[in-house]
Amino acid sequence: MITTSFDPKKQGFHFDNGTFGGTFSVLCGGMSYATMDYLQCGMKIPELRKAPATGNPLHDYLYRRQCTAHYYTWHLFAVAWSSPFPLIGGVTSGLSQGSFADLEYYLTPGGPLVMCLYGGVAKGHHVLAIGCDRAKQTIDLYDNNFHDKRSTLTLQNGAWAHSGGSTWKGWFLDWGHYTDGAKMPPLACRYCSRCHGLYATSFGKVGQCNAGGSHSGNMDFEYFLPCFTNEGERGWRLCQKCNTLFYSPSGQATGWCADGGNHSPAIGGGEALDFGIADSGDEGEKGWYRCNLCYSLFWGGNGNGNCRVGGTHEKSTKQYAVDYRTV
Repeated sequence: MITTSFDPKKQGFHFDNGTFGGTFSVLCGGMSYATMDYLQCGMKIPELRKAPATGNPLHDYLYRRQCTAHYYTWHLFAVAWSSPFPLIGGVTSGLSQGSFADLEYYLTPGGPLVMCLYGGVAKGHHVLAIGCDRAKQTIDLYDNNFHDKRSTLTLQNGAWAHSGGSTWKGWFLDWGHYTDGAKMPPLACRYCSRCHGLYATSFGKVGQCNAGGSHSGNMDFEYFLPCFTNEGERGWRLCQKCNTLFYSPSGQATGWCADGGNHSPAIGGGEALDFGIADSGDEGEKGWYRCNLCYSLFWGGNGNGNCRVGGTHEKSTKQYAVDYRTV
């Protein structure tokens, strides 16, 4: 028996696949790939309990990762679905089914594996394998159709019975995420009700507030920043000391930090992390500004909040939007 340390309650999304709004409501491949991204980038999974709305940066990311997952697996699903048909089935038989030997070998190092379940024609589903027992012919899963739960797949009478009630003809391992490599997913942030700044929660820290002590987060909303290089105004950084967003196009230490001295850009992959902030005309919550004094991002809709330099933040002329929307 092999069990990884992956815990769906802590490291899996806390909403179900299929609950997204709009045309693309099923994003199982995107959720599986994104779960691996958060895990391998050392980032906490977002805390939100409802699926992000269409156009929210997290939804955009899940959709693009869904496209990547389909790119790497469409031909494997085609092989699996063609097996019952005469002429084709004789050629493809056995090419799609995974083996316990492979599963055990690659699961041993401790990390989850992306796996695809298949049934009849056009019936397929991406999950993560997080454990297996060859003697019992069972596979433990993080199945994004069942948030916060550990699901199981058991071989019974030549088919694979899912603990959620469905039955699948077979499964195969998806090496697309390994081939593509982990991508940095959207940064999750909270609004501090005292300094009115935006601080990151993805790296497991809170940070120092301009009003003194730690940031006091509003737990009603979880904000997400655009994560692709062509989105939003670039040059926004995460300060590794106070954990807030501040503006530095050059990537150098600048502005004024609640923890003392200049803001110091956090490093990821050997370089200062560079985020985009959307213009006020985009979807999301309006009324965000850059402080002309400390260079931090802050919300000016209910006073300007605390600034280390001027007592209160000083609004820039440019206004921004930050998205927290769910379905």
